[in-house]
Amino acid sequence: MNSPLISIIVPVYNTEKYLDRCIQSVLAQTYTNWELLLIDDGSTDSSGTICDKYAAEDKRIRVFHKENGGVSSARNLGLDNAKGEWITFVDSDDWVKPCWLSNYDICSNFCYDLISQGFETDIPVFNTLEPRQKSYTYALDNEGSIAEVMEEIEKSKTIGFLWIKLFKANLIRARHITFNEQLAHGEDYIFIYHYLSEAKTIKAVRQIGYHYNVPQWAKKYTQDFSWNVLVKEALYKYTLRIMTNSPRHNLVRQRREDLTSIYIEEFRENTNHRFFCLKRLRAILQKQFIDSQLFFLTKLIILIDPTYFISSLILRLHISIKNKAQQWI
Repeated sequence: MNSPLISIIVPVYNTEKYLDRCIQSVLAQTYTNWELLLIDDGSTDSSGTICDKYAAEDKRIRVFHKENGGVSSARNLGLDNAKGEWITFVDSDDWVKPCWLSNYDICSNFCYDLISQGFETDIPVFNTLEPRQKSYTYALDNEGSIAEVMEEIEKSKTIGFLWIKLFKANLIRARHITFNEQLAHGEDYIFIYHYLSEAKTIKAVRQIGYHYNVPQWAKKYTQDFSWNVLVKEALYKYTLRIMTNSPRHNLVRQRREDLTSIYIEEFRENTNHRFFCLKRLRAILQKQFIDSQLFFLTKLIILIDPTYFISSLILRLHISIKNKAQQWI
């Protein structure tokens, strides 16, 4: 089998400090049938000039300059212009090992809809503890249908990272899978889950070819109510679609509880959103009445009663009981 073309999409914004290292690491790949799409998202430093320099030196590199619109719009522009059979991503402040693309072993794994590998970091990704090792690695070795291995993939904590995954371009286009440009973060997680909900099989290899430059977690984006609604609703929807034959799966329950907790908390804290929260809780209960985390009587009243005030009273009672129960524990 001929080596298929891989499109590598790199959104670039003011990363002149790291950009040379990133591009040179792609140029060093042992797998050579790739194209590199550098999307300059309105950089105000020399990032755009650096991109142009490399494009002039290697015909496999293409540069797109655009007004600043955020990482999602940059990646979507890359998707619109990708020519490869497979698509992957790199963050411009990260770098990859020469084996990164070869690790996917496309010729052997072409029958899978998604191929994934591991990554390494210099500091821990999932906690704020002081580093105790020189490097940290995250990987998973598994294969099968998406639904069968989904829970194990989640536990491995590799699910939400774009740049260790190889996506089929024709599946992305056929299902119109894009990045939500309303989101400044969390858009990659939704993109991956949307893709998983349309895919059938996955192959995860334990090899590690990607080095993630962990950002300063103190500078995290704010996760407000609007962000939570967009992200958690999408994750719940796609998880339900993935687990169509297992609607009571632990992962589905977890997503639903995350979502209902957001609406209950907002109902309690913000009077302006109470009617909206009740409507969304009803929508969730209509689909998964038995498995909702709400008390049975509360669920029944919220679901069947059309009167806002009665539902509001019952939900307030539920919150009060829940708070007292937490105090007793």
